[in-house]
Amino acid sequence: MWSYLARRLVQVPIVLVVATLTVFLVVRATPGDPVQIMLGMQTSPDAVAAIRAEFRLDEPVLMQYIYWVGDLLRGDLGRSIRLSTPVTTLLAERFPVSLRLAGSMRSAFPSRSASWPRCIATAGSTGSAPATPWQASPSRTSRWR
Repeated sequence: MWSYLARRLVQVPIVLVVATLTVFLVVRATPGDPVQIMLGMQTSPDAVAAIRAEFRLDEPVLMQYIYWVGDLLRGDLGRSIRLSTPVTTLLAERFPVSLRLAGSMRSAFPSRSASWPRCIATAGSTGSAPATPWQASPSRTSRWR
């Protein structure tokens, strides 16, 4: 038990690095230049350079990743490219709706959990005759014609 827990605790940092690196690279691999999306195509090179410096896009990719993880650990998720508002503010505005959706999914759970035992019991009784025609397997369909 303790060795299993120790192995899992050793795996946590590895999984976190792989997960954050994957998210970082997927975001960076999206097509288009984020600075051009923010400012539009008709902007001066000085404005583009200023935004690149503000978002640290002029740094090497490894340094961008390190800064990104540091910001993430501080709870700073950055600013939205299109809305120019903090991402944490946008998430906070949309969180109540997500919570309501999760609550509505919770109401569907009891009906599904009540049907699981019946499905398991039906699947386990392969040698017996089906209780109803719609439970018939393809090999028994000739019986219901």
